[in-house]
Amino acid sequence: MAISILQDGGILENLLCELGRLVLFLLLTLAIIVAQLFGFDPAPIIAARDAIATAECP
Repeated sequence: MAISILQDGGILENLLCELGRLVLFLLLTLAIIVAQLFGFDPAPIIAARDAIATAECP
């Protein structure tokens, strides 16, 4: 039973993928805010955040 949860496309795999994407999205958003506070160009960080936001979990 537990093995079927961990197989490709399983519930746990999808949940962990979505959770990881959310954490990365939040960290990159924080990095954008910090970059703007210190006067850096956040364009590369914004591009990375947008790429993660549109990526699909396997």
